[in-house]
Parts: sequence; structure tokens; C-alpha cells
Amino acid sequence: AVAVVAVICFNLGERATAVLAAIIIGVATLEFASSLHRRGLRPATLVTFVAATLIPLAARTYGTQAYPVFFGMVVIVSMLWFLLEVTPGRPLPSVASTLLVFAYVGGLGGFAGLILASSKGVGIILGVALCVIAYDVFGFFVGSQFGRNPIAPKVSPHKTIEGTVAGMVGSLIIGWLVVGQFSPWNMKQGLLLGLLVAVGAFLGDLCESM
Repeated sequence: AVAVVAVICFNLGERATAVLAAIIIGVATLEFASSLHRRGLRPATLVTFVAATLIPLAARTYGTQAYPVFFGMVVIVSMLWFLLEVTPGRPLPSVASTLLVFAYVGGLGGFAGLILASSKGVGIILGVALCVIAYDVFGFFVGSQFGRNPIAPKVSPHKTIEGTVAGMVGSLIIGWLVVGQFSPWNMKQGLLLGLLVAVGAFLGDLCESM
């Protein structure tokens, strides 16, 4: 279902794809904030959700100038949020966790808006997404079926060397053979993208698990 919606948005162009990115970032923000709540932290979920959902749209329209405005507003609003005790919790860790959620999910996710400001933005986003999906699918299948050796037992005990290698190979193959076939990529650039995504996805998975 998500793939069908994504394909429709990609075909409609940069604006529809930016809206799709905003929705995905908003959902991811809620997921991360909820996870922190279950661990005893109290980020201002509504503040992070609104800011993280809007920043890719603002970044597409106003470019990098949107970033300092959003970061400044999140700092101010989150401090007032806990000053007025809208959400109960210790102010310092609560404000800090609010900024973490926004910076990690919204701040990084907002780069989608910057990319989609380009006429080639949809092709760039699609290429990255395909390599990430390949890494996840190949890694999950091989890791769940044949994984025996943990690659980082202290941080992520279920992530195996076999699954990680398979995910990286999958990202390289899709980057080279699939992404390299459409604009603005060529096969050499697609292979390089696959390599960068393989390394980035691996490190990102470990950081998320941490």
C-alpha cells in the first residue's frame, strides 16, 4: 500500500513527494517520541511532531533558511511547554529529548525537502529509497534465515554479519542495476550510491539500536 502511494506521488512530482516525505517523517517522529516515553523520558511529542512534519515542506520552499527558524522555535516552544507543565517531567531531560527527536528525525528528514527543491529531486529521492529498501529486505531475509554471528552484540544482538553483508550487497546490486537506469543517475553513480547507502544504513541501524 505504501509503495503504491509512493509511486503515485513520485509520478505527480516534487510537491506531492514532499508531502509524502512530510507524512513519513511525522509518523517516524511519533514512533521515536513514543519509544522515549516508554523509557521514562518525556519529550513534547506534539511540538516535535508539528515541527518535524513541517520542516521538509518549509525547506523545499525556503531552502536552508528554514532550519535556524525551526530549531529556534522548537527550543523556545519546548522550554515554554515544560515551564507551563503541559507535559509532566523533569525540564532538562525533557527539553533535551524534545530537541533530540526533532533534530534526529525532523532535522535529517528535512533534507528531503532540500533535495526536492531541485527539478531532479524525485529521481534522487527514489534512488536513495530503493537502495535503502534493498539493504533492509536483503539483510532481513538472509539474516533471519542464515544469520548466526552477531556483528555488534552489545548494541544490536540480533543483527548478524551474514544479514549485514547481504544487505550491503543488495544495496550495491540495486544501485548499479536499477537506480543506474533512470535520471539523474548512471550505472557508475548508482553503484557509488549503493555503496554509500550500504555504509550509512549499517551505521544508522546501529545508532538507532543504541
